[in-house]
Amino acid sequence: MGSAPPRQTEIRFIIPGKTLSEQLKISLTAFTEFDFPPLPQTAVDLILTGKDNIVLSMSVITSSQHFVKLGLYLPSPSEETAEQCYTLKENHNRHLVKKLEENIQSNGPDFIEFHYLNQGYGYEVYTEGFDITFHYHVGEECGADVEY
Repeated sequence: MGSAPPRQTEIRFIIPGKTLSEQLKISLTAFTEFDFPPLPQTAVDLILTGKDNIVLSMSVITSSQHFVKLGLYLPSPSEETAEQCYTLKENHNRHLVKKLEENIQSNGPDFIEFHYLNQGYGYEVYTEGFDITFHYHVGEECGADVEY
């Protein structure tokens, strides 16, 4: 939860369903039910290129006022899917992303998030409306089994 109003809370959860198509259908319904625009068809088509044994998940950010952001996570995207997503982003700089991936020794994003951020919540920093975000795993997980 954020420290300053409007307070925000993020909840992440796995989408039920035995197939990618079932999970996607449920996910797309959530966008409608929570009053977000539908995902662009190009994004839906890219999600459908995923392996059928993947597990989609969602992120919902709410505030004391209403829903702030709704995101759909595509795990372990293929290199081709990631490349197509980069071209969908405005002002993308694939060269800089490749440099980042080299520096963090990554073969690509762990997740691609397709999301909508409601107007008024970008705080002149984040893209409001539809956007695509790439999530990477960097370094080691912190936990009881890690020696310092």
